Amino acid sequence: MSEPEVPPELIREVIAGRCVAFLGAGMSMPAVPGWLELLVRLATARGGEELGWVRALNPKVPPSSRVLEVAAQAVRDSFHDDGAFERALRDALSTDHAHRDAIEERYRRLMEIPFASVLTTNQDDFLFGDSASPGVYEALLRGRSRWSEGARWDAGDARGWTSVVKLHGEANGDPGRNPVVLAQSDYRRRLYEDGRYANFLRTVFATRTVLFLGFSFTDAYLNELRSEVLAMLGRGKLPLAYALLPDVGPGERATVLASERLQLVSYPSEGGPGHAAVGRWIERLRHATCPPSRLVRALGRMGDGAGVVWVDRNHHANNGRLVNLLRGEGVGLRALTDPGALNPSDHASASLILCSYDWNNPVAAPVIQAVRAWEDRPPVVVFTGRGSIVEKRRRCMRLGAAAVCSDWDELYDAIERVLGVGDEADPVR
Repeated sequence: MSEPEVPPELIREVIAGRCVAFLGAGMSMPAVPGWLELLVRLATARGGEELGWVRALNPKVPPSSRVLEVAAQAVRDSFHDDGAFERALRDALSTDHAHRDAIEERYRRLMEIPFASVLTTNQDDFLFGDSASPGVYEALLRGRSRWSEGARWDAGDARGWTSVVKLHGEANGDPGRNPVVLAQSDYRRRLYEDGRYANFLRTVFATRTVLFLGFSFTDAYLNELRSEVLAMLGRGKLPLAYALLPDVGPGERATVLASERLQLVSYPSEGGPGHAAVGRWIERLRHATCPPSRLVRALGRMGDGAGVVWVDRNHHANNGRLVNLLRGEGVGLRALTDPGALNPSDHASASLILCSYDWNNPVAAPVIQAVRAWEDRPPVVVFTGRGSIVEKRRRCMRLGAAAVCSDWDELYDAIERVLGVGDEADPVR
C-alpha cells in the first residue's frame, strides 16, 4: 500500500482555522502501554486476590470492550484513596524509552500544525494542557478562528498557536489537579452530572472539522455523540470529520464516508508497533499547513534571491519577532535601514517588500514611490503602530501599498493574502 495523501479539503480546513485534532491512545503508542496492559499494570501494583482475574487477562486473546470496562471499574474500586490511585496510574503510564524519542517528535510536529485546538483523551505526559471547564469551552467555541490571533507574539514565539484540552484528565499523581477519567463511574460523572461536557463535544462535532488521530472509535459515548450530530445535520457530500486508520480498504472507506460523513485516510501499518507512517503523514500535513512552511514556499529560501526586503530604521526594536521567525526557517531576508538604498537591480526580484511608516522621518512614502517606478514591482506591505492607523492606511493605500498593518497577526495574515499563500491545496503525497 502506498503512502496516503493528505486530502486537500482537510488542508483548507486547517488553514482556515476550522479544524480540531482529536487524539486517542494510538498517538502515544508504543511508548505508553495499551489499555489492557495498563489495567494489568495497575492490578499488579495494587495486588490482592480480588484483582487476580484482571492480572490473568491475556493480550494474545484480546478481551471484549465490555470485559475491559469491568476490569477498569474493578481496578478503580480497589483503590480507596484517590491519591494512591492517581500515583499508581502515573507510574503505570511510564513510557518505554526505546520509543519515547520517536513519539515526542511525532507530537512536536503535530503541535506545529495550526489547529483551532487539540482535544485528547490521553492522560500521559506527551502533551500538557487544560482540564475541561467552561472557560476552556468558551475559548474554543467563541474565541479566535485563525492561528495568528493566538500566537505568542509577545514571547517572540509564533508557534504557540494551539491550545490543548485533556478531556479525560492528566496522570500527574494529584487528584486535585485535573483528575483522571478511567472507569465507568468516572465517565458517568463526567457525562451526566455535568451536562456542559457533552454539550461542548456535540458543539465541536457539529461546528468544527475534526481530525481523529490514534483513535479506535471504541469509546461508546463519543460514538453516540457523533451519531446525534450526524442525525441533526443529515447526509451531505462534504466530510464532517477525518480519521487516520491503518489498512482500510476502499469499500469500507466509501461506505463510512457515505453513512457517517467520516473520511478515512488509510495508511500501511507495516507490521510494526510504532506505525511510522503516522508520523510521516503528520509531517506532510504540517508541511502543507504550518505558517512558516507556507511562507518559505512563497518567499523562497536563502540563495533563491531576496525573498523579503524589509526597510525600517530600527529593526532590532521593531521587528525582531518576525525577522527571527523568517530567518529561522531559512527565508531570504535583506534588512535595510535607509529607503534610499532600495534599488531595482538588487531588490526587484524580491517576493515582498515590508517597510515601517515613521511620521518624523518617513519610510513608507519613499519606499512605495520608489517601487512604483520600477518595471517589475513586488508588493509593498507597511507595518506600523496603531496610532493614527486610519490616516496612515489612507495615505499608503493611495500611494499604492498592498496592505497597511498595525498588529503582528494582521501583518502575517496580510502577507498570506498578498502572496496568495494557501490558495492552492493540492493533495500532498
